[in-house]
Amino acid sequence: MLVFGLSPDDLNSHRQFAAKHKLNFPLLADVDRKVIDELGLYGEQEWNDKKFMGVFRTTLVVGPDGRLEKLWEKVKFQGHAEQVINELKQMTG
Repeated sequence: MLVFGLSPDDLNSHRQFAAKHKLNFPLLADVDRKVIDELGLYGEQEWNDKKFMGVFRTTLVVGPDGRLEKLWEKVKFQGHAEQVINELKQMTG
């Protein structure tokens, strides 16, 4: 199974983030937001009564055939990795 992170941040930012959090998977830089926009993962958000444009925190599981198998929207950082791991275990039997 392959895991990737994707954001509009540049490669230097990704290297720093991956090192800080000891990630064991690659972070892909979509600086021009070509993939992010194509997937509809960028738009207006609101936090503390302030509106801004940004990437929607989303997790997608894409099957070997390229089809979307699972989608989590409005992802909260706390506990999400465990949720994904448990779901993947159920999906793969």
